[in-house]
Amino acid sequence: MRFRTFVGIMAGKSRAGLVYLPSSERTMKTSKIVAVVLIAGLMAGGCGKKPDEKKAAAGSDSTAGSAYDTSLSPQSKPVIIKFITWPDSLTPQPGDVPSSITWNFFDSTSRRKFSPVEMSVLSREGFFVEDVPPASEVMTDDMVDRYGDLYVFNYGQSYSTIPVFISSDFLMHVFHVEFDRMFQSVEQKRFLPLLEELTSNLLRLSVEQTQRSATPLMRSASARNVAYLSVAAKLLNDSVDVPQEAKELAGWELRLINDASGFHDSPLMGFQEDYTQYKPRGHYTINRDLTRYFRAMMWYGRRSFATTSDTLTLQALLLTQLLNRPEILSVWEKIYKPTEFVAGESDDLSLYDYAEIMRVIYGEILNPAELADTTKLHRFMDEASRHASPRISGNRLSDRLASGSIARGFRVMGQRSVPDAYIFSEVTSPRVGTDDRPRNMPTVLDVMSILGSPIADELVQTDASIPNYAEQMQKLKAEFSDYPPQLWTSNLYWCWLNTLRPLMQEKGPGFPYFMRGRKWATKGLLTAVGSWTELKHDTFLLSKQSYAEMGEGEDEEIPKPPPPPRSYVEPDLEFFNKMVYLVDRTRTRFAGMGLLPAEYEKKLGIFYDQLLNLRSIAQKELLNAGITVEEYESMLLFAQKISGIILPEDAGDIIEEQYKQMALVTDTHTDASATMKALENAVGAPQRIYVAVKDDSGGSRICVGYVYSVYEFAQPASNRLTDEQWKGMVYAKNRRPLESKEPDWARGLRSMPRH
Repeated sequence: MRFRTFVGIMAGKSRAGLVYLPSSERTMKTSKIVAVVLIAGLMAGGCGKKPDEKKAAAGSDSTAGSAYDTSLSPQSKPVIIKFITWPDSLTPQPGDVPSSITWNFFDSTSRRKFSPVEMSVLSREGFFVEDVPPASEVMTDDMVDRYGDLYVFNYGQSYSTIPVFISSDFLMHVFHVEFDRMFQSVEQKRFLPLLEELTSNLLRLSVEQTQRSATPLMRSASARNVAYLSVAAKLLNDSVDVPQEAKELAGWELRLINDASGFHDSPLMGFQEDYTQYKPRGHYTINRDLTRYFRAMMWYGRRSFATTSDTLTLQALLLTQLLNRPEILSVWEKIYKPTEFVAGESDDLSLYDYAEIMRVIYGEILNPAELADTTKLHRFMDEASRHASPRISGNRLSDRLASGSIARGFRVMGQRSVPDAYIFSEVTSPRVGTDDRPRNMPTVLDVMSILGSPIADELVQTDASIPNYAEQMQKLKAEFSDYPPQLWTSNLYWCWLNTLRPLMQEKGPGFPYFMRGRKWATKGLLTAVGSWTELKHDTFLLSKQSYAEMGEGEDEEIPKPPPPPRSYVEPDLEFFNKMVYLVDRTRTRFAGMGLLPAEYEKKLGIFYDQLLNLRSIAQKELLNAGITVEEYESMLLFAQKISGIILPEDAGDIIEEQYKQMALVTDTHTDASATMKALENAVGAPQRIYVAVKDDSGGSRICVGYVYSVYEFAQPASNRLTDEQWKGMVYAKNRRPLESKEPDWARGLRSMPRH
């Protein structure tokens, strides 16, 4: 038996099938490839490339051979720098820490005074995080606005005496905003019309198939496909007329979908389905078009035609026959291929898999009448059962076979196997725990531990006594450490995760004082969790979810403006290399597919250019080299430049407040036991960070910036939260309900001493 491995996507994918597909064989999944380890002492460039692969990493792409392949621009090539040991004179002393900072250039009484405890923390730790109330009004975006508040606007000019600290949180948040809104545009304006066209044509052709069916078995399977496609058609357009023979079955399914109340037997598919998954959430509640798209894609992504059922398998074969028509295949691939770049290939058997097996069993040219041959049908089912089993169940234990492996099945637009969902599925019941002591709910710390966070690794030890948890975590660490560097850049999802990995590492003497040790590694964990939550939010429709089950001023003389304050950018060069790659690859791949809207081509270009400038400054900071007045000005004005690319160009003058608020929530796992809970991960309003910086270029000063706030909690699956519901809690006057939802380790960051 072969199981799907993430490295299978490294093998290259030629598509094979019947006469409608290219005749070349589709490469099967490969076994794991030994990873190339980064050389210690160097800050690696690219997304997962080691330093001595610099030249290859800059021009290579793990999906070489793709029609959308694109080389990196010269500016995005990794910057390599050896660590230096900073002089002792650059270690902050208590006398170096200012007792206050001036917040308003025009008002010397507007000061932020530091308490003796805060000054002690600044001199000892180098930074501290402070909770601040959410903004009462958001102009563009919470975090962007907060950075903008560090300036004072007077007489048509902006002034500031506060050195700005540009955090990795700010940069990752800006990328999330640009990607999420760009992807919304693509889904609504490109994918939705394609999905409507695909569904309409498949429904029409299925009706014709039913009329031509020569046997009762074929007629029954075709009729059920008409009902299956009618559900999708009604989810896309409620005014669609459902064929008379499909009204009853389709009507039952639609009532369950609209109710979205829990697990029920699917009238059409014959197995239990979690109908709570059809509740629109994320950015799919913004408008009706995105809601229609969400529900139809969820239907196509979750409904599996199991290989253990004669009828369902025959239905899948009939659908595959239709999907292989060149005019249908072209439309299907215009949705599937771009989403494959975002989140990877389907975790279940896809059109490509079924077309290949059909070619083997039925020959290059299919005689439709042969589909009724039960001998060949069973041969097909046997062959399909030998294909890779899905890595993630995505449903209750009834989705599993007696062997314990996950049941195989065909899905029209299957949800994708993403690494974090795979980790969740491997460290929850039934693989971990017992009936008496199940582990049905994972934590984001499981993922961050596997991705290399030493802080997360310590925090998850509280579950080490749960049967088989420690063994599963050890197995996953070994598995992920063996993954080749190319896998970490194979699609946007993996590359995003890879960009977060360096942030969580404990830093040594090659970094400024405030970045060394456990507390900054915990801040890095906060950044990674916040950005990961935004990633899950942006892609949750595509990625399969894991399941567990078991037990203004007066007229006066304009004062002379001060010189630009000595700002600072978080100097993690490996992070910058990977983020530059992430942004560059996102824009070039979407442009190569003809899917990058002109608005976001411009916006991502602006952001990319700003990243290159900040990376250059970060390199100078690590070398304790001189930074020019122009570079200080560029850091000071960074937020102002970014504010111009946040809101959509076609949004108009009036935009709802909630649209601009950065808080969001996404459900990331389902406990399918009797309690029926969903794991919710969320981002709240930004927190403020004060950083004590000392270098030869700017001397001693306090820089101010902003970081994520994160939350993790269980919620009844029947009430999976929408962004609107969560924002109502975050921006409420009474924020006490949030306290129990914030992890202890994240709350402790605001006061945790260095160990």
